[in-house]
Amino acid sequence: MDSFISGQSLLALVNRPAFFVRDERIIHVNDAAKHRLIQSGDQLSKYLPQIPEAYRDFTQGCLFLNLTVFDR
Repeated sequence: MDSFISGQSLLALVNRPAFFVRDERIIHVNDAAKHRLIQSGDQLSKYLPQIPEAYRDFTQGCLFLNLTVFDR
């Protein structure tokens, strides 16, 4: 049996708004994020215009941030 879980399946398990990013573009969003009008294909900079310096060189792995997205 294959134990691979797709990105979309993994995000579906998260109750809070969550999304995956590749090359500064959102590639998968969960339902909670969709309800806040975050869409696949959007540039991350639309929601995070200035990347905090502590995260600027982050290129691989998981990163959890608290964001305020247009008061949504």
